[in-house]
Amino acid sequence: MEVKWLDKKGKKYLYFRFDERLTEQEAKDGIQKWQTLCTGQNGKLCIIWDCAKMKGYESAARVLWQGELLKTKGSIEVIWLITTSGMIKMGASLMSMLMPFQIKYVESESEIK
Repeated sequence: MEVKWLDKKGKKYLYFRFDERLTEQEAKDGIQKWQTLCTGQNGKLCIIWDCAKMKGYESAARVLWQGELLKTKGSIEVIWLITTSGMIKMGASLMSMLMPFQIKYVESESEIK
């Protein structure tokens, strides 16, 4: 998994690129990178989850991500989810049910506004 800041069209995004399968350990590592990169940041985050290559995830990984989203939900403006997978969209929809921000689905990075 890659986690970094990405400047796109004059806007700063926290960018996550996921591999084919998100494991519990990768989720822990990704969350740690997320926390480190966001230390001292002001304002709401715009996040990109690039799941174009992702084919699945361990349920424990989803639980970890959902927990982190619940802890940080007040600091997130929007999440852009790049995927064509119905299964990935369904998992994200379940996570977003308790969140005060939108998860927007696109099939490629070029569609992000």
